[in-house]
Amino acid sequence: MTRTLAVVVAVIAFPSLAWAQGQETDPDRQAPPGSWRERYETQDEEFRFTPMISLRAGVWGGAGFEFESTTANGPRSISGNTLYNLGLDVGVVIRNKWSIWGSVDAGLSNDTTLIALGANAGYRFNLEPLGLLGTLPITACISVGVLIGEVNVRNFESFDYGVGGRAGIELIWTLNARTSIGAYFDGRFIEFDLEDQVFAGDKSYGGGGFAAGIGLTFKI
Repeated sequence: MTRTLAVVVAVIAFPSLAWAQGQETDPDRQAPPGSWRERYETQDEEFRFTPMISLRAGVWGGAGFEFESTTANGPRSISGNTLYNLGLDVGVVIRNKWSIWGSVDAGLSNDTTLIALGANAGYRFNLEPLGLLGTLPITACISVGVLIGEVNVRNFESFDYGVGGRAGIELIWTLNARTSIGAYFDGRFIEFDLEDQVFAGDKSYGGGGFAAGIGLTFKI
């Protein structure tokens, strides 16, 4: 599962990154006549949108990531309440105020692989420059979304698919017309029921938790 996710991220992200880095960063650049970008940039501001792709890395934690129970196959346990979190977002920014995107998140540890797909929407607003990057324009994005996923644990019984949601905030520093960096913090909830019969202890994995990290966004 982890190898598959890595291949998907590479196939989607790397060509887009190479394309974005090769573009001019002048915000007043004119789109080529007849191009798809000209059609959207010349529309009324109310309908203007910009495609984007984001890569994220951080941690995903929660008390529910520790698991201990007794099943028909004997004692079962999962240690550690924090997973490494890698994410990919693909979507659009509308009028520089609204964002809509799909997401893929992977929570990884030595024995655990959690994969979650999401559908998200957010509202963006400008802030005064602050912090170490105080000379750069800064935007905040408040967002909510739904999650559906699966978890696999090495040498462990199967878990049912999980359904949940997320809500969070991201601070975004604009580096140039096409590139920005951000720091995000999410509250997340997704739970996976153990399919095997449980005699004592935990019956599900996951639940409420948080995710935090940094991201790199490219406008296409």
